[in-house]
Amino acid sequence: MSETHRLLQRQLKRYFGTTDLPQEWQPFLEAVNAAYQQSDGNHSGGVRS
Repeated sequence: MSETHRLLQRQLKRYFGTTDLPQEWQPFLEAVNAAYQQSDGNHSGGVRS
């Protein structure tokens, strides 16, 4: 997985006590990570109306 989003890292540590989860979780974690990164990209540099 690419660099893990800060929010996802905090959530994993809070709820699981670690960021090292079973390999079976990787597709899900990658999808969540990508959504967080995309959301950040949508909000950066944008002008609110």
